[in-house]
Amino acid sequence: MTPRDGILILDAERAVIEEANPFFTELLGCSREELLGRSYRDLGFLGDRTRGEALFEEVRRDGYVRCDRLPLRVRDDGTVFVELVGNSYLVDDRKVIQFNVHGVSPRRPEAEERVTEGEEFDPRHLLRLGHDVQREVTSLLEKITEHARLLTRADAAELLVCRPERDALERVHASGAGVPGAGVHVRRGEGLAGKVWETGQGVLLHGSEPPYRSGLGAPIRWQGELLGVLGCLSDRERAFVESEAGLLDVLAGQAAVAIVNSRLSQEIEQLAVVDELTGVFNRRGLVILGAREVERARRLGHPLAALFVDLDHFKNLNDEYSHEVGDRALKEVGRRIHSGMRRIDTVARYGGEEFVVLLVETPLDSAVEVAERVRQAVETTNLATGNGTAHVTVSVGVAAHGPKTRDLESLIRRADEAMYAAKQAGRNRVVALAS
Repeated sequence: MTPRDGILILDAERAVIEEANPFFTELLGCSREELLGRSYRDLGFLGDRTRGEALFEEVRRDGYVRCDRLPLRVRDDGTVFVELVGNSYLVDDRKVIQFNVHGVSPRRPEAEERVTEGEEFDPRHLLRLGHDVQREVTSLLEKITEHARLLTRADAAELLVCRPERDALERVHASGAGVPGAGVHVRRGEGLAGKVWETGQGVLLHGSEPPYRSGLGAPIRWQGELLGVLGCLSDRERAFVESEAGLLDVLAGQAAVAIVNSRLSQEIEQLAVVDELTGVFNRRGLVILGAREVERARRLGHPLAALFVDLDHFKNLNDEYSHEVGDRALKEVGRRIHSGMRRIDTVARYGGEEFVVLLVETPLDSAVEVAERVRQAVETTNLATGNGTAHVTVSVGVAAHGPKTRDLESLIRRADEAMYAAKQAGRNRVVALAS
C-alpha cells in the first residue's frame, strides 16, 4: 500500500461506502462527504458496471478479488484504467470490504493491449512475480506492525506467524523497544501471542506480560484458519481499551490477506508451468490457469472460447529438414500466436506440435476472427534451412464454453474435434463447432 493508493471501505451487506481516502476522492473529483453513506452502485464511477458488480460479489463471497484493468470514470468526464485489489474481513463480527485502487493509467487503444510483434514473451514472469510478491508482503507486514504500535500508542508491537511443523509461532516482525527480533519462536499459551493462539480469540492483558504491564493481541485468521497473531505491548498499566481491539482486528485482517498472497506466490514459484522450448505455458500451466477461467466463466455467465492449433504436416517437416528445424518452427509459431493475443489470454503448448489458446470474455464468432488472424500470421512463416525454405501452416479448431463444455477438459476436447475437422477439410484453415 502506498500513499498513491485509492482506498474505499464498504459495508459488505449493503454495499454502502463507509470510508474513502483523499487520493480516491481526488481521483473521482468529489468530496469524502459526497461518498459516505451512499451505495457505490449508485455513484456511476464504474465504467463497466456489470464487471464491477461481479467483482463486488466475488470479494464478498470469496474474501479476495483482483482486477488488472478496470475502467473508472473520473473528474472531467474522463476514464482511466486502474488495478483493483479487494479483500473482506470482520470488524466486530461485521463483514466489511476494502478496495485498493492503484496503477492508474489512461485509456489505450485496444490494439495496444496486444503484445507487440517484437516483444519477447516469457511466462517466467510468474516466477519473478513470486519473488516480487514476497518482497511486497514483507514490506506490508512491517508496515502493519508499525501502524499497530502507533495507532494504539503502544511501546512495542509484534507480528507472528504459525509454523505448524514446529508447533510454534514465529516472530517475523517487531516494532519498538524491548521485543526480540525475527526468528524467535513462541509456544502455545506462552506470553501474549501464545495466549491468543491458545484461545483463538483476541486477548487484553493487564499487569501480566513481563517486562510489559499491558498487552493487546488479535488473531490473524483466514477462512477459519489461524495464520498468526498481531500483538501490542505497553509499559503502562491498563494502556489499552476494548475499542482498540476493533482497530487491531482490521490490521490483522489486512495481515491475513498479505500472508495468503505470500503463500500463493510460494506455490507459483514451486510450479513448473513454462514450456522450455517455446516460452509459453505448458500443459500444467494451462490446466492451472484454465480451470480458474472456466470456473469464472461458468459462475459469472461470461463468454470464454478455446483455440486448438496444430501444425500441419509436422512429421514431414522433421523428416525432411531435421528436428532442429522442427523446434524452430514450434518456437516461431508459439511467438506468432502470442503476438496476436491480449495479456489476459492464455497461450500454452499442449503437447508435441499442438497449442491451446483460451480467450476470456470472447464469444464464438469473435474467437473465429482471432483464429483466422493466427492462421494468416503463421501462413507467412518461412524458415531458411540448409535444405531450402520450410513453409509452415496450421489448422485451427474453435469452441466456446457452453452447456456441453462446462469444464476445461470438455472445452479443449471440443476445440480439438474442430481442429480435426479442419484437417479433414484440407488443412491450413479454421473450423468452429458450436458447444
